[in-house]
Amino acid sequence: MSAFIVDKSHIDALIAVGWLGPRERTISPGNGWHTLRWWSVANVRGLSPADLHLYRRELDHLTEDRTGAMLVAEVVASVRYRYPDSGDDLPGPITHYWTEPYSYTQPRSVPTAVEALKLLSCYEYQACEHPEWETSEARQFCEALRHACIAVLPGYDAAPWEWTEESAASGGLGSYPGRPAPPRARRRRMSTMIEIVEFGQDRTYPDGDRCECDPSSGAPRCHVDPGRCSGSVLVLLRRADAAGECIHPSPGEATRFCGSCARAQVERWIAAIAGRRAVDA
Repeated sequence: MSAFIVDKSHIDALIAVGWLGPRERTISPGNGWHTLRWWSVANVRGLSPADLHLYRRELDHLTEDRTGAMLVAEVVASVRYRYPDSGDDLPGPITHYWTEPYSYTQPRSVPTAVEALKLLSCYEYQACEHPEWETSEARQFCEALRHACIAVLPGYDAAPWEWTEESAASGGLGSYPGRPAPPRARRRRMSTMIEIVEFGQDRTYPDGDRCECDPSSGAPRCHVDPGRCSGSVLVLLRRADAAGECIHPSPGEATRFCGSCARAQVERWIAAIAGRRAVDA
């Protein structure tokens, strides 16, 4: 991996968040920003209570310079290990601030919790190149600050401590976006419409209302009475849902009727629609 020495403002921002807390945190009883504490070694097991105080660190106005200098020294050691032939010309800011004693400068704006988490990821990526990183004090500082920032993220305090069926039923963390909750069963609203998709001039039949066309002539026939010619009347019954999507018959499907049968069929459909609506009501 490549590595570079982060800007001094990056170190200042980490110190500011650790000391003052993220910018957007809400101050309330029980939700204050507690003093950031960490161990200077990776493992304190086996140490006596009397010796623990020797390895306990905390961040305040008295330790800000020492803590910042520790973070700078760690990232410089990492970059030197990654580029052993670079001498003092290490990748990083043009101004080699790390060659001078570190002095904390209050940033104009303190990062938010999310920004601080991203700053930590960047710093750790640059500082982890040398073998001593895993047991370093800088790593312990980063872990402590990460846990503190996560604890003030929106929604964290209200989230359940243990996940149980009861906490899930009471709301929990909300529905997982990859597996939405099943929709509530509800009655499908239907609407029925009759559409005349083609209407032309009816034929005049010599024998009253009877067509004398030869059924084998290929002329369009009436759907109800095949002995009748449908002329230019084309009636389509279309049933649609509330969104207007046609569900009966299939889109484009239509039925031809002669003039008299078309009128009778439409009347029957209207009566059937009125009956269904009365039942639904």
